[in-house]
Amino acid sequence: MYNHKQENNMHRIEDLDEYLKKFPTYEVLLAMGQYSIDLYIKNYYFYNYPVFMNGRKYSVTITQHGLAYLAFRSIYVSNDGKSKNFTEMDLMRAVSIYNDLYEPFVDDHDFTSLMIRMGYEQFSPWQVSNFRFLLARYYSIFNNSNLKNDFKKCTSLSLENYIYIGMLVYFFVFQNKSCCIPLEQVLISQDKKLKNILTSEDIENFLKLTRGDYWTIREIAKEHLSIPGYEKYEFNPLKKYPIIESDNRFFYSRYCPYIIPNIVLLINKITAGIYWILRDYYKQMHSSEFSGKFGDLFKEYVGILLKEYFGEENVIDLDREFKSSGKKADWWVKLKKLEIIIECKSSLIIEPVRRVADLKLLKAELRQKFSRAIEQLFSTDEQLPRNSGVKRYLLIITFEELYFWEMPDIKNLIYEDTDKFYIMSISELEVIEPWIRKYGIENIFAKKMQVDKEEDMSKGRDFFAVCKYIDDTLALENSFLDRVYQRIVTELTK
Repeated sequence: MYNHKQENNMHRIEDLDEYLKKFPTYEVLLAMGQYSIDLYIKNYYFYNYPVFMNGRKYSVTITQHGLAYLAFRSIYVSNDGKSKNFTEMDLMRAVSIYNDLYEPFVDDHDFTSLMIRMGYEQFSPWQVSNFRFLLARYYSIFNNSNLKNDFKKCTSLSLENYIYIGMLVYFFVFQNKSCCIPLEQVLISQDKKLKNILTSEDIENFLKLTRGDYWTIREIAKEHLSIPGYEKYEFNPLKKYPIIESDNRFFYSRYCPYIIPNIVLLINKITAGIYWILRDYYKQMHSSEFSGKFGDLFKEYVGILLKEYFGEENVIDLDREFKSSGKKADWWVKLKKLEIIIECKSSLIIEPVRRVADLKLLKAELRQKFSRAIEQLFSTDEQLPRNSGVKRYLLIITFEELYFWEMPDIKNLIYEDTDKFYIMSISELEVIEPWIRKYGIENIFAKKMQVDKEEDMSKGRDFFAVCKYIDDTLALENSFLDRVYQRIVTELTK
C-alpha cells in the first residue's frame, strides 16, 4: 500500500523533508508562527490563501495543524546553518506538499477511518477561539483537588503560577502578534504585584515544562514510532514543548531567544497540558491511580455544568442519592417534559489506535472503553421510575474530543443499536448553553432526532452542529466558565 503513493500523484514524507532541508529552521519556525497567529486572530482554523503564479491565481489551504506539523518536520530534518532564505512562496510550496502527503484512504477507501484521522488532526473550533473556556475548564477541574498538590510536587510550581505565567506568555504573543519572544524580559518586566507572586525559580520551572531545543524535539520524535503512510498524523513533540529555544550559536538568538511556532499548541500546553503533566507523573511512578482520580473530578465538573444549565434541584447525583445494588450511571437530569441519564467517560483512546484508525483495532478499543458506560446507562434506565409522558434520553459525555462520535458508522463500532443512546464531548456540553437557554434541551434533542433520520451524510450529527442548525447566530458562551476565567484574571491583576 505505502509504495503506491507515487502512482497516486501524492507526495511522500521524504519529498517534504528534502524540501524543508533547504532552509534554516529558525526562518521556517518564525514563518509558521506568524501565519499561526494570523489564523488565530482571524478566528479561523483554516484559510485559503491566494497565491499568484505566472499570471494565474491559486489558493493554498493553510491549517493550524499543518503549520504545526511543518514546524516540527523542519526541526527534525534541518538546522539553522542553511543559507537559502525561506520566503512566503516557499511557505506556500511547503504547505502544498504537506496537503498532498499520502493519505491511506487513496488505497483502502475506508471513509470512516479517514473521518476519525481527520477528526484527531483538526483542532476543535473552541480550542482555536476560546482560550478562556479551556483555561477555566482545567482550572475548575484541578483547583480544589488532591491532584493540585501532586502538580506542585512534580513540577515545583503551583497550579496558579503555572497558569499565570502561561497567560502572560499567551497575552504577549496575542497582543504583540509576534511568535518571537524575549521570555525572561516579558516576565521580569511585569508590575511589582506580579513580581511578588512569581519568582525566578517559578519562571525556570515553567520553562522546564514548556521549553525544548532542537535536540529535545528530535529525541521525543524518535520515541514515538512513525508508521509508514501515516506520517502526517504522527505525534507532534511541539505539543509537549511549544516554546522552542533558539540555537545560541547563531546571531538571531540574541533578539529572538524563544520562538512559538504555533499559538494553538501553546494554548493547549497551558490548559490541557495540566492533565498530561499529571498523567505522565503517575505513569512515571508506575501508578494506575490517576485515571480513577481524574474520572471522579471529570464527573464533578460535568455536574457543575448540568446544575448551571438546569438548576441544582433538577440534577441528581445517582451515586449519592439513588440507593441501588445494581450498576448506576453518574447523573440524572429531571425536567417536566424530559429526563436525561448521563454517564461520564474520561478515558482516552490509545495514541497508535487513534493515529491509524484501523477499524478492527478501533472497534476493539471502543467497545472495551465504552462497554461499562453503556451497561450503566441501560441498567440505570431499567431501575429508575418512569413518569408518563416524559421522554428519557441516555447520554454519554466524553473527555475525548472526537468530532464524529454521532456518525452512524463510528457509533456502530461502539454498539450496534445506536438509537438507544447519544454521545456528546465535553466541549459540546460547554458551548451549547446559549441554545439550552433560548430553545430548551427538549428542542435540541428533537432536532437531533430529526437530523439523525435524514440521509444526508454530509451533515454534521454532533450536538454542536445540531444547535447551529437550530440557530447559527448565537455566540459561543458559557456563564460558569466566564465567571471562573474572570476570577483567574482578577487574581492575576489585583
